[in-house]
Amino acid sequence: MNNQVKTIYLHAGMPKTASTSIQDTLDINRNLLMQMGYLYPYNHTENYGALFYTKFLEEPEKYFRSIKNNRSRKDCEKICKKSHESLVKDLETSKCDKVIFSGEVFSLMPEEMLRKTKEYLKSLMPESEIKVILYTREISDYINSYIQERIKEKGDVGNIYNNHNKYEKALSKLSKVFGKNNITVHKFEDTFVHKYGPVGHLCDLLGLSDNEVEKLNIIRTNEGIKDIPIDMISYINTIFPMLKDQKLNENRTYIDLDPIRNLSGNKFVLPIETRKKIRENSKEDILWLKENFSIDYSNEPVYQEPSEMIFDEVFEKEMKNASGKLSKTVLILTYSYFEYKLDNSNLDSISIKTFNNLIEYYNENYMNIFSKNSTKQMLEKYKKIIQKRKKRIDTLEELKTNISKNKKHDEANYYRDIAIFCEKHNKIEAAKSFMEIAKLYKPYTESISKRYDKYSELFEKKEILKAQKEEASNVSLVRKVARKFKKNVKKVLNK
Repeated sequence: MNNQVKTIYLHAGMPKTASTSIQDTLDINRNLLMQMGYLYPYNHTENYGALFYTKFLEEPEKYFRSIKNNRSRKDCEKICKKSHESLVKDLETSKCDKVIFSGEVFSLMPEEMLRKTKEYLKSLMPESEIKVILYTREISDYINSYIQERIKEKGDVGNIYNNHNKYEKALSKLSKVFGKNNITVHKFEDTFVHKYGPVGHLCDLLGLSDNEVEKLNIIRTNEGIKDIPIDMISYINTIFPMLKDQKLNENRTYIDLDPIRNLSGNKFVLPIETRKKIRENSKEDILWLKENFSIDYSNEPVYQEPSEMIFDEVFEKEMKNASGKLSKTVLILTYSYFEYKLDNSNLDSISIKTFNNLIEYYNENYMNIFSKNSTKQMLEKYKKIIQKRKKRIDTLEELKTNISKNKKHDEANYYRDIAIFCEKHNKIEAAKSFMEIAKLYKPYTESISKRYDKYSELFEKKEILKAQKEEASNVSLVRKVARKFKKNVKKVLNK
């Protein structure tokens, strides 16, 4: 217990607002900060947000960070115990009256977990007052950056449209637990005018003087992944997901895509229509943020068109160098990607030549792998997976296009009922798709939005991966559902 600490600064993110740079700067300047009266406790995991999330989670071994590092429940408990002992020791020996904890996960924690975090900190520093610092980012720009990080961390894009009331949810929970008056919110975009960027801006909020900030070694990290590696990784993880049943999939490792993640390319930018749709879905959240914290994102940003991906000699050279570092599984998957791009894309002549050269290179240099019948069978299997997925997506996109052209609000309940029917039969992906259609009719109806959020969360849980695989028979299922409800769905899906 430390009665000297008067202020605890809880830097709570949000994600994609330079949190990694802030944490790396605080970490490398720990001793210097102590001389200035600030304790940034040593941690035995990525950051204190992740630590407390693991500490108060009922099944910490199922937390993604635990899965990727292959940590068992005992491993998690051991890390939490070690970090607790380290924190207690730091507090016993420190003469600082200010303590800093940083973790973007704080903004994502459930309310009960935040309360446990607060109780834990107050038990160690009973005379302290907890001040929360949080940065926001324009929502479509945030999602654009989030996808890059998710690709690096989890290997898939996730549901980019499931961000309803993101800021309201985070700030409402934090306000309930710590009090609204103890929360400081700033635009991430405003931090770039600071001489030392987001890190310097946070240091100002902590109360460091200009002279003190100048002494710090400012770290800038976490550069975004480019468009070509994002395209490749998305394909690979569609075919062979990294995670299965909340465990690393067989023959996959957390680092097996590292050589691909580092490939060059253009800056990743979502299509303009996608970003506009994200903002449209977030209208209520933008308004809430302005009314409650005076953070104004009502002006639509200037959108940048994504650049065309060209697979040139630079990509060919990088891919050849990377191929020797790939596991056998990922090597075969990249070969499948080359074939897929040749068969399914409107490629320029340079890209066509590049992919043909790479296929020839793989066959020559990895003959022991690609001459085997088992490899050829795997490649055929991957092609069928993509074809089935493309057929389902095209069918649903056609249905969405027809609805967008002729919106009738009384149709929303019809598609909602189909989604609920699919849910009862444990067809979560189909339920999610139909509820998304219902949302096209009534985008601001709370009951429909809540059910869509529910299906999105269920879909992401790995215990239903088996159910997802059964969705290959989705066309047959939809036909049965259509016969039960209205003839017009059957006509659309049988085109």
